[in-house]
Amino acid sequence: MRSPFLALLVPVCAALLACGDAVEPNTQPSDEAVSKSDASTRKKPDASVAKPDAALDRKDAGKAGSEGTGKQDKQALPCDVKAVLDAHCASCHAAGTPQFGAPMSLASASDFAAAAPRAKTPIYEAASDRIQRTGPGTMPPSPQKPLSEDERATLLAWFDAEAPSSDQKCAPTPSGDAPRGDAGTPPVAQGDCELGFELRAHDDKGGKFPIPPEDDRYECFYFNAADVGIDANTLATSLSPLLDDTRVLHHWLLFAAENEDEAPSGTHAQCSGIHPGAFLMASWLPGTPALNLPKDVGMEFPKSKTAQLILENHYNNQARYQGASDNSGVKVCATRQKKAQHAAMHWLGSELITLQPGAKGTVAGTCAPQSKEPIHILGVIPHMHRLGRHVKMTIQRANGSSEVLHDAAFEFESQGYFEKQAVLQPGDRVRTQCDYMNDTAGTVTLGEKTTNEMCYMFTLAYPVGSMNTGGDFVNPLTGEPYVQGPNRCMK
Repeated sequence: MRSPFLALLVPVCAALLACGDAVEPNTQPSDEAVSKSDASTRKKPDASVAKPDAALDRKDAGKAGSEGTGKQDKQALPCDVKAVLDAHCASCHAAGTPQFGAPMSLASASDFAAAAPRAKTPIYEAASDRIQRTGPGTMPPSPQKPLSEDERATLLAWFDAEAPSSDQKCAPTPSGDAPRGDAGTPPVAQGDCELGFELRAHDDKGGKFPIPPEDDRYECFYFNAADVGIDANTLATSLSPLLDDTRVLHHWLLFAAENEDEAPSGTHAQCSGIHPGAFLMASWLPGTPALNLPKDVGMEFPKSKTAQLILENHYNNQARYQGASDNSGVKVCATRQKKAQHAAMHWLGSELITLQPGAKGTVAGTCAPQSKEPIHILGVIPHMHRLGRHVKMTIQRANGSSEVLHDAAFEFESQGYFEKQAVLQPGDRVRTQCDYMNDTAGTVTLGEKTTNEMCYMFTLAYPVGSMNTGGDFVNPLTGEPYVQGPNRCMK
C-alpha cells in the first residue's frame, strides 16, 4: 500500500502579524481561540471612524511619550512598543515595501490606525486579537519565537489605548529576525560542492514565473534528477535558499521522488502540496538559513535514473502587485565523495487517525527502532493539516527517563524545519503526539487532502533506515496492513 505523503508544509515569517496573512479579526469564534476574562472591559473604538490618522488626534496621544516636548510626530512609536515590533515584525511588515506576502507596513503609529485589509476595524484592534489567539491566526506564528508575557502586555496596553503616537527619542534597536537567504550561513567546503546546481521557479520559456494577483498560489516546478547530474552515489551537503521577489514569496519546499511520474521535467503547474511517493528534502520560510549538513554527513537523493525533484513555491500577493514575477528556489551543493554517514528523512508519528466531529482529539504513535547502533537526530519537521493544534515529540529512554525534544503549537500555514541534536541509544523509543480540534461536522481520518488529517514528525537522522519499526503492522480500524518502508518508524 503506498502511503500518503505531505499535504503542504507551509513555512512563516518572523513577524508579529503573519507574513502573507491579512491582519483581520477572528470573525468565527472557535474552541482554540484564547479565553480573555477581561475582554468585556476593554475599550473598543468605533470602527466606523477608523482612518489612517484617526487615532492620532486624541488628547492622550502623547501619554506614551515624554511630557511637554512640543509637537508630536504622528509616525513615532513609543520606545517599548518599537522594541517589540523590531524584534518580531520588522522584516516582513517593513516600512516602505513589506516582504514575504505581508500586505502592509507596521512601522508607525499611523500604520496601526489604518483600517485592516478587508475589515472595518483599525489594524491595532485586529492585532490585539491576533496576539491573543492560541489557534489558527496566532501571531507570531510557529515556528517563530513567541512573544514573552511582558512583550504581549506591552502591545496590549498600547492597543487598548488605541495605539497613540509618541514623542520619545528611541535608541536604535536591532531586529530580532533571522538572516534572510543564505546570509550569515557558514560556507560549504569546495570539495563538498563539486556538483552544484540551482532549482528555480520559471515560466514556459525559462524566464521568471509571473505571479498572479492572488492571496495564495502554490506552483510546482519539476526537474529530472539525472538532468542536473545526480546519480546513485550523489549526496547533498547543503541546500540554500535563492530569493528573488520577496514581496510575494511566502515559502518553498523541495521534494524528491524515485520515479518521474508527476509531471514532465522542465514544466510547472499549479499544485496542492500532494506528492504521493515523494519525500521532503528541505524547506525554506522567512528566517530559515541554509541547511548545511555536518562535515562527515551527506543526505541521500533518490537513486533511480528516473528520479524527480519537485520545487513547490507558495506565493502570497495580498498587496496585489501588478507584473510581479519570480525565480526563487534552492541552490544544492552535492558531492560524490564518500561520507562517513548518510542521512535521510524518516517518517515518525501515526496513521491511525479518527477524529470525531465537533470535538478535540489526540493521536499518538511510537517509534521503536530496531537499530543496534546509536541514531543521530539532526532536525524535525512536524506535519498535520488544518485541524492540527499542537505537536509533541518525546524520547523515552530505555532506562525509564524521558526527554522532550519538541513541544510547540502547530499551525498549518506556519510549518518549518526545527534543528535538533539528540542521540538515540539501542532500546530508546520516540513518541509523537498530535492534538487536534475537529470543528467540522464530519468524522476526519487519515488522508492526502487538506480536509483529511495527518500526524507525522519527519525526522532527519543517520544512519539511513535506522529509524525503522521493523515490519508491517495492522490498522485496527480497517484490518489492512501498513507496509513499513526502510525510513518509516510507526507502531
